[in-house]
Amino acid sequence: MSDNPQTNATNRYHKKAYDRINLLVKKGQKDEIKKYAEGAGKSLNKYITDLIYEDMKKKK
Repeated sequence: MSDNPQTNATNRYHKKAYDRINLLVKKGQKDEIKKYAEGAGKSLNKYITDLIYEDMKKKK
């Protein structure tokens, strides 16, 4: 654990409130996807989750 109490509190909250999904992409693709996400005004995480939720909506 970190020596920073705020970091520790944030990490405990994230562990309790969120699930993790690991995603593997070929070398170099992460940076390419990240730049594309930033161009859309989104973080990499927000970009990926938005795409997933949009796809799920279409399937309903």
